[in-house]
Amino acid sequence: MRKLALLPCILAFVPMLTEGATVDPKALARFDLTYVRCEAQMPRLRGHRDAAYLGMWSPKVHDKVRGQLTVARNGPVYGAERQRIKQAAAQRTSGPAPRADAEECKTLLEEVERIAAVKK
Repeated sequence: MRKLALLPCILAFVPMLTEGATVDPKALARFDLTYVRCEAQMPRLRGHRDAAYLGMWSPKVHDKVRGQLTVARNGPVYGAERQRIKQAAAQRTSGPAPRADAEECKTLLEEVERIAAVKK
């Protein structure tokens, strides 16, 4: 239940990733920035970003969808959204970058571990 309550905080407006669906570059940028902050707090998350993103929305992590993520990350919309988020965060605080919420990171770690268990 806690996981469902946190999803809107982590992945606001992320579309369902199904066969034929496209990746929303803006939502992906928001997810990636949160994930990077969580990686800094929980090193076990390193190397599992795509699996965590796709695991929340798609039952299968396959090459076609991973390719869509790569295309989205290399696109101008993703870059602009990422820059906008970073600039907004810099204006809000003059100190170090805000830490990701511990619950968000815990939820991401649980998702990565769930995916790893399914693959075994």
